[in-house]
Amino acid sequence: MRIASIVALVIIIAVPASVLDCGDTGTPDTRIEAVRGGLSVFPRYVAGDPASFASLEDRMAALHVPGAQIAVIENWRIDWSAGFGLREAGSPAGVTADTPFQAASISKPVAAATALALVRSGRLDLDSPVDRYLRSWRIPPGDGFAADEVTLRRLLGHTAGTTVGGFPGYAAGAPLPSLIQVLDGDSPANTPPVKLARAPGTEISYSGGGYVIVQLLIEDVTRTPFYEVAKALILDETGMRNSSFRQPPDPGIAATAASGHDEEGRPIPGRWHVYPEAAAAGLWTTAADVAAFAIEIGRAARGKSRLVLDRELAGDMLRRQEIGDRAEPYGLGLAIEGEGRGLRVSHSGVNRGYRALFVLYPATGQGAVVMTNGAAGMTLAVEIVRAVARVYGWPSDAPAEVRTVRLAETDLDRLAGKYGIDGLPGSVVEIARAGDHLALSGPGISLTLHPVSESRFAAIEERVDLLFETGAGGAVSFRAIGGEIPPLTGRRIP
Repeated sequence: MRIASIVALVIIIAVPASVLDCGDTGTPDTRIEAVRGGLSVFPRYVAGDPASFASLEDRMAALHVPGAQIAVIENWRIDWSAGFGLREAGSPAGVTADTPFQAASISKPVAAATALALVRSGRLDLDSPVDRYLRSWRIPPGDGFAADEVTLRRLLGHTAGTTVGGFPGYAAGAPLPSLIQVLDGDSPANTPPVKLARAPGTEISYSGGGYVIVQLLIEDVTRTPFYEVAKALILDETGMRNSSFRQPPDPGIAATAASGHDEEGRPIPGRWHVYPEAAAAGLWTTAADVAAFAIEIGRAARGKSRLVLDRELAGDMLRRQEIGDRAEPYGLGLAIEGEGRGLRVSHSGVNRGYRALFVLYPATGQGAVVMTNGAAGMTLAVEIVRAVARVYGWPSDAPAEVRTVRLAETDLDRLAGKYGIDGLPGSVVEIARAGDHLALSGPGISLTLHPVSESRFAAIEERVDLLFETGAGGAVSFRAIGGEIPPLTGRRIP
């Protein structure tokens, strides 16, 4: 069955109207349709151009992503959750709002909350050496770095100095290592040992290995498997009824779970990889369950709930951790950027055959969770988040509108040519007229440039503008501004 057939297999499950409290005057169904039909491939779009947007089904087919799941948070409630497409390519079973997916690294904030619940009960301390609590393993000292400086706060905030960024998982039926074998890098573990590579508390270094230490720490303190502790303290308490950290998944999860798929949309052999590194990458869940978790953490941080965490600990999850006088882009288990109304909390997830994305705006009570079962699912998830942001009026993430002006062909042609990039000898890009706009191409770059004035052109693929200047003798140059690129200038080659 071709992935395009998912159009006929869309399954939508909306939350009852009693829990809705949106500022939007439409209904959940109208907002669902607005998101489904309004994916923006790029962070900018041309005003009035219907080709700037695509349907969810078309993008899923183009990216070879068989299934997706979305939950939208509005005013600290789940406005709607929905499943789209197929649990497995070639199978008739459709994705519903209750279909479990691998959350990959979105496991980390849920694992962080589990550890913080133990802090709240007094069984762990955020700022004491974790070696004080570990019973079955000890953090090996680094080259001049003391293991007694590794704390739970630093592990959760990726400032502990530990190694191993992520994990590839284990194919179905392959031998699985114990946590200690993972930490020591001993067979059958397929990753290097987790160790100290830099002084704890000095810089951010994303470390899934650090979360394996947290997993073992929780098991050593409670003398209970991590997945059971997380279920009792977080999953059950927040209503994450379709979620589990158990690896391999229990039969209830496996029977209805979405299978992972490669870049061509082919199912992963054995349906998925297994992740004994559960705190780092092993959560099976749904978009609605992650949204329910996010809502509870947000309520706790506002002093509206003490169900799993108190206000201070929940606030730590949503607050940048500090190193000296620097505020780092991580809280405890979550990436953080922006400030005020635009404060944005997020986490992405990348496992074999799965991609996921979670975004939350604590100041406005808005957010979204996207789960996918395809290797190109992160591209799709970003486009879905843009669509949600545009429909719901988020502080950021929505695609920016570009209002163009019409220029004569001669005005466009005079800017065409090859340009040498200042400061990069031998680096050349070419600018050519493409209908009513310009197109820039070069090694590793391709931009569609739409005129917003006689001399200013806006790229839609990036939030970048090119300012053109014509000097003496007709010499033309440009200056790139905006986006995340450094200042860049180019001069047309005669």
